[in-house]
Amino acid sequence: MFLSLYNDYALFLTRYDHQYDLAQLFRGLSCAPTTYNGPVDFMATGLVKRGKPDCWHIDVPFSLTTDEAPPFHVKDDCIGSNHGFHKAVRILAPAHAICINEVGTLWTDDAGTVFTLLRVETPDHLLFLSENVGKSKTDYQFVTNIQGVLTQEKSGRRLSFERQSLTDMLRTVRPVKKEAYAWILGKRRRIYDSTECEMAELIEEYEIINPATVAPALSANRPQGGYLQNPDLSNFGEAMIAFSVKYRVLASGETLCIFDHKKLQDVKIDRYMGAMFQERIDAYGGGLRRYLPKIKPVDTPEGVFDFSTPYPLDSEAFPKNKFVTPEYFETPLFPPDRIVDYFYDGEGNAKMGFACGYLPLFDGRPEYRRQNLTIGAHLIRTRKAYPTFLNGNLGDVKGIAYKKYFPVTSNAASWYTVQAEEKTYLYADFFAPATLTIPVSGKVSLFEKAESVSYRAENGTLTVTAQKGYAVFLIE
Repeated sequence: MFLSLYNDYALFLTRYDHQYDLAQLFRGLSCAPTTYNGPVDFMATGLVKRGKPDCWHIDVPFSLTTDEAPPFHVKDDCIGSNHGFHKAVRILAPAHAICINEVGTLWTDDAGTVFTLLRVETPDHLLFLSENVGKSKTDYQFVTNIQGVLTQEKSGRRLSFERQSLTDMLRTVRPVKKEAYAWILGKRRRIYDSTECEMAELIEEYEIINPATVAPALSANRPQGGYLQNPDLSNFGEAMIAFSVKYRVLASGETLCIFDHKKLQDVKIDRYMGAMFQERIDAYGGGLRRYLPKIKPVDTPEGVFDFSTPYPLDSEAFPKNKFVTPEYFETPLFPPDRIVDYFYDGEGNAKMGFACGYLPLFDGRPEYRRQNLTIGAHLIRTRKAYPTFLNGNLGDVKGIAYKKYFPVTSNAASWYTVQAEEKTYLYADFFAPATLTIPVSGKVSLFEKAESVSYRAENGTLTVTAQKGYAVFLIE
């Protein structure tokens, strides 16, 4: 495989077939400007003709995206990754004449709520955050509507405005580490340029800031005479979560997201999404269809949706906002753990699949996820895919998510593999009666399967037959 680094970007090139290589582009390797979080994030994928001198120009695009780094869900708010804290109040106050040196000053509205000036955005716009009116620093709550006129506490200056709206307070993450490594001749090396390698990874670490501690720290540390420029808000306040992720790309093309986090404060983490993705591009002209194994038909106000066979994403009807809860699991012992999108051509033939999900690993105990999951996935009209790793009031968490493109030669069945920790997981999916004959190397054992699936493994070949359903095998 080939890894190319350029400024903020990393491009991974792996073999796809005899004609094309698969290109996967990440961004976010440098420190971001102070107005957004700037995590390491997927940016684009597609096919590049093999041997092409300029691998940065994709010939067949599969995705163009700006937001596939999954955030935490803390106290009913998405935070971290590309998300700020969505409780800041932006006001439109034309020609307000407030200077940057007043950032960090306190203002009180007509209801007696104290707001801190976070940022002078434009000559007409200002950003405020209310005081914490919750029970404690970790059980925080904010006022999201300014009543009447704001009065600056020290000077008594009065500020009226025409309009207000909620927006993100950024940045909410404090970068700790961003590094790139490659395995060259079996040795792991830190790299700063382009190289041929056997495997490569991007490492990122950051802290998520407790929003209840930002404004007090901004005010307390305000220098004499005020700030000279809008400060980076991630330099203020206390870290509440430490997050680490390795984006490991293998020569076979899959990307592993090896993630873990540690609570630094006792905040409630409602839901953890170790992976997510946006709708792919219709690269072959026949539309996209989405498949979610291990769930029953989902009943929503927009209709009943059966994702046990690939469902057309170009249909106008799609769940507006639906959580896949245990009542839709085929069996509680095997909750959904992946989502697969299929690409079709103009003749209605499946050409390629894209799978995103979680390997059945949690410190070697898949039971942990089964016992801490009441939301298997989130279906939403934007067609972004949100498979849930865990939810509830979570403690420290470790897991492995994956993303994998794979060729498809039949509408009836498909299969793909994912490698991790010296193991290979093989996923087989059936939408009509079919038999898959798959070459394997190593001992094959069954991890889970639907009732209609039968199989045998002998002489280096795995044969899987089914009317409909799925099977997952472990190869060691």
